[in-house]
Amino acid sequence: MAKGFRAAPSMSTAAYHPRFKQQQENSNIPIYNGRPYERTSIPIQLFHPAFDFFTTELEKSDELIEDKCAIVEKLMFGSQALYNTETDRWSAIKGLLIGAVGHPIFKDSISRCQSGGVVTFTEPNSARKAYGAVVELNNEIGTGHSDPWVQSAQSYARYWSQLEMTELRRATRCPTFIISIAGPWMCVSGAVYLDRVVIQPLTDYVWLGNHPQQNRHLVRVTRLFMAISRAVSFLKEYYTPLIKPNAHLSVERYRDSPCITSLAGAINFTYIRRLGDPGIIRPIFEAITEDGRPIVVKFAQVYNLEAHKLLASQSLAPQLLSLEVEPVGGGLAMVVMELTGTSLDNYLDPTGPGLEPSARAQICKDVETALDLLHANNLVFGDLRPPNVLVVQGNNGLLRGRLVDFEWCGVEGEARYPAGMNQSKEIGWAPGAVKGSRLFKEHDRHMLDKLFSTSSVEDAET
Repeated sequence: MAKGFRAAPSMSTAAYHPRFKQQQENSNIPIYNGRPYERTSIPIQLFHPAFDFFTTELEKSDELIEDKCAIVEKLMFGSQALYNTETDRWSAIKGLLIGAVGHPIFKDSISRCQSGGVVTFTEPNSARKAYGAVVELNNEIGTGHSDPWVQSAQSYARYWSQLEMTELRRATRCPTFIISIAGPWMCVSGAVYLDRVVIQPLTDYVWLGNHPQQNRHLVRVTRLFMAISRAVSFLKEYYTPLIKPNAHLSVERYRDSPCITSLAGAINFTYIRRLGDPGIIRPIFEAITEDGRPIVVKFAQVYNLEAHKLLASQSLAPQLLSLEVEPVGGGLAMVVMELTGTSLDNYLDPTGPGLEPSARAQICKDVETALDLLHANNLVFGDLRPPNVLVVQGNNGLLRGRLVDFEWCGVEGEARYPAGMNQSKEIGWAPGAVKGSRLFKEHDRHMLDKLFSTSSVEDAET
């Protein structure tokens, strides 16, 4: 991939909309920035803690640094002014932006790339360097030939693809912050370099303009720059030992896997591969513990661990290694369980092994027993489709059924279907099961009745 970016058109040419569209749809070096949806990756917070650190700092309510507040106010006045050219704007606000960010911003012109500026980390007597931030600026929204957010993504890819960056690129996931400015608007994003370049926004576009009756906005923007400054310092601490002249850098073998490699600090594991359909953006991984146990590591926004425990106690769900849901950043939590069985949709697929009538009946009975146990505790499973039913081989050699994936499971009449549920008619949801509606037990019963009625089912989450 790095070779592809080194041979690609210049940053400014590649960011031009027709060329960018072609790159995203037809090239071997697309950037995973959500444009289009198929170029979306799992949350970057799973690949380096700096991004969650930034979000945490942004949400703090500690006292503002007085000097920072004054600098940010000047930057806001400067940003909302009108300028004839991009050069004029950059000349007017560069010093103020450096003061607000709290780190030097330099020009770093390389072959096929010249961004607005970068924050780099270097060490005496070392040829190595790392990029802490990439800054891109347009005079106004709509000026120039491209979006500064796309420009900065192209710059990031080219900076880290340089030959001189090879050693550090192979040893890390190249976490970097991106600051995209268009006139008086600014967006902060995060970037990582996996087997693909991934860019994700960490903020909306924020208005960098002042108003005498909007003190809260000044406070908000000041806190934003404090978070940027501290997060870039966080990256500096991370990179400093890696760029020293005598540092030994080993190749990161599992760069496409999350940086979280232990459960509650007690069970260490190594990732093997991502599970599920490659076209579906779900962070679920196969891994192996230090003592050789195959496990599943799942990251979810919400997870009903108690419901999972309830069924696991009756061998109606995979056994858990997690004692509790463990927050890991990015609004996600980690759940670890045994790796067992094969999803029912593999058996129902026309090209799959199929099921004998007796096996179908037993699996259906097991699923019904699991639902009865949930319903007796006033819980609704909610997402009863073949991908969420595991087929396992019992001790007697017979096939049995288990439920898996408890993200939607909740109290009847209180829990709601997620806003992002896929309402495709091919799935055949129960009447009343729509985005944001409440979960009811009859929905589970409806889905149980049709569990074996289709040969293939699309995934329910977009």
